[in-house]
Amino acid sequence: MLTCEIKTSEEKSIQLTLPSEPELQGAENTVLSQSAKNKYFEFKTLEYVNNQTIVMIKSFSAKEDCTIEAIRIGKKAIILSAIINGSVSEINSNELITHNTGSIVLGLMSEKNFHVTQLNKGGFFEKLNIIISNEDMEYYIERYPEIFARFKDVFISKKPFFQGVFEKTGKITAIAKEFKTSIKSGNYSTQLIKNLIVECFICFLSAMGEKIPEKYALRGKIYTARHILIENFKSPPSLNSLAAMSGTNECTLKKVFKQEFSMTVFEYLFEYRMKLALKMLIDNNLSINDIATRLGFKSQSHFSTVFKKKFGTSPKEYKERKE
Repeated sequence: MLTCEIKTSEEKSIQLTLPSEPELQGAENTVLSQSAKNKYFEFKTLEYVNNQTIVMIKSFSAKEDCTIEAIRIGKKAIILSAIINGSVSEINSNELITHNTGSIVLGLMSEKNFHVTQLNKGGFFEKLNIIISNEDMEYYIERYPEIFARFKDVFISKKPFFQGVFEKTGKITAIAKEFKTSIKSGNYSTQLIKNLIVECFICFLSAMGEKIPEKYALRGKIYTARHILIENFKSPPSLNSLAAMSGTNECTLKKVFKQEFSMTVFEYLFEYRMKLALKMLIDNNLSINDIATRLGFKSQSHFSTVFKKKFGTSPKEYKERKE
């Protein structure tokens, strides 16, 4: 169980309770969200849970000075936290430490973990938390030993484990944005989330100045290409430009992208646009023409033709069935 108590100087404390790994053990691809808003603060959290791994993106805006006291009770877990927007002060070992955008902290959460965050009036932060239990960490150690084997002894050690670093390139923010976009849109798979988790740990180790094996460094470039592709899905760059923007060459991009995602770059882009189309047709009061424009199609008729070829029904018929 994860309980957050938010205190302000002018109001009684407010309690928020979020599920934690033991309660959701065995759950696959579960997405949860929670929010709270009053005249003193606004709090939002988005959680993805798979077995005993949690990816959480939370944001907090303070209209008054606030203290957030969080208590987590559960199994020991590695936690990677990154500030992806704003700044926040946290109390660690009785020391007040300020973390700004790009700050990454890796630590061990004990069976009962107490965490205090302070935010001044007008302050804001958005934070990515990745929490991985010992059982789930075994998966990463087995599959990516060069990255994760170094954390094997952390779980059995009685010593506190805490490392902080500042990531200058903005990669951790880009990865967090991919988490958020994928989870909110439903455009993800278990393997995609696992791959993004690996990228976060690679990002942390790179920022620590540790040498990353070439195969993992190349993988990072492919995920950079994927991020650029999604950010520019309406008018994507050419393969040559995409390769240059992600720090590789066209031949390598095509080969490794297909290995990683089991489809070509533009097959991936097509699938992404079609999933967005389904979501827009269900969730939005948009006309077919509006959706076609938002997805970057030249005309409504072109969009309708492509959609019908893919799904066997026209956008209009699909929309009417879902209403």
